[in-house]
Amino acid sequence: MAADRDTEIQRSGLSEPVKYRAWGRAAARCVLCSQWLINDQHFWHEIPVGELAHIVAASSGKNAPRGDSALDTNDRALEANILLLCHSCHRAIDSKAHRDEYSVEFLRARKAEHEKRVREVTDFPTLRPATVLRVHGPIRSSISPPTAEQISHALLHSGLTGLDADTRNGRFDVSLDHSEKEEWSWQAARSQIDKRVAQIYEAIAGEDTRVVAVFAIAPIPTLVYLGSRLDDKVETVLLPRQRVDNYSTWSWPKNPPPPVRFETSCEAKSSVPDDIVAVINVSGTVNPSRIPTHLQNIPVITVAPVDEIPRPDLVESLDTLNEFGSAWRAALATVEAKWPQAQRIHIIAAAPTTVAIMIGRYRMRDAHPAFFLYQRTDTNTYENVMEISE
Repeated sequence: MAADRDTEIQRSGLSEPVKYRAWGRAAARCVLCSQWLINDQHFWHEIPVGELAHIVAASSGKNAPRGDSALDTNDRALEANILLLCHSCHRAIDSKAHRDEYSVEFLRARKAEHEKRVREVTDFPTLRPATVLRVHGPIRSSISPPTAEQISHALLHSGLTGLDADTRNGRFDVSLDHSEKEEWSWQAARSQIDKRVAQIYEAIAGEDTRVVAVFAIAPIPTLVYLGSRLDDKVETVLLPRQRVDNYSTWSWPKNPPPPVRFETSCEAKSSVPDDIVAVINVSGTVNPSRIPTHLQNIPVITVAPVDEIPRPDLVESLDTLNEFGSAWRAALATVEAKWPQAQRIHIIAAAPTTVAIMIGRYRMRDAHPAFFLYQRTDTNTYENVMEISE
């Protein structure tokens, strides 16, 4: 009787072209955790510390992780079956304790995702360099600035790439770590914003950068003031703070719903007023009874969504943000036409970060009245904390 044929697949070595392609497609980063895999801490030279791992095991022995496959020896040694990993991730995917978590399908998907991201972020003709302005202040006593990973992800999906954070034009921070309950804090916020924005426009004047990407989370009056400092002649990209906590926190959703439209309505209580109240209902609805007493008997202009209830996640796309911008410009034009003698617009807003910034961006310094900005208090009333008049 003939002996059974040995069908066990034996390990085949990786060719040099396969190794080069695996390293190149992964951009010298671990496919799973993105760790940089060239150790630059050595005095004389840099040492590659990455490890090439098999998705389907190189052999089919009983102890081979993910070894049960129809792939033959040659196919298992092809680049499509090879991952570039750090030592820790390599150990994890091959350990008996975690093999079920790291299936062939999972590893193939992560490899494809990682390599796609590498191709996109290195497609320099389509990714424009941007200066990052990061503004973070306390919201309900909590400060949550975007991380470097979140910034990179948001820029990538906006067709941008960041400049080196160590250069004079790469990233600028405005850190507002003081309590908004302190009266002086609002002036401190203005001073910091003025300083950083001036530095950005110095870089723009020197043609070091042409796009400003803004990541901001702070009280509404601070954000409106920030918007008023950003020149509308320079391309400015506003990134939102989504109500999720992962790498895409500051990115616009990939598949947003149809854009929301906004409308402007007026309630005229006097014909020739010096003051106008502008109510912005986007992330919520301002309760008219909470408006300060001294503003109760003057004209009110309101901007609100059409056929939608104001809510925190209403602005889910740039298209919706631009729809708000159009409505806000129409509101300012209405004030200019109906009440040309108006000296002040008192702005009371329930708005997400991007909308608050846009409110300030559309103020024309030589044409529009002064903006008086109101902050909601702990007692759910509103107090004037900031003015934009220059």
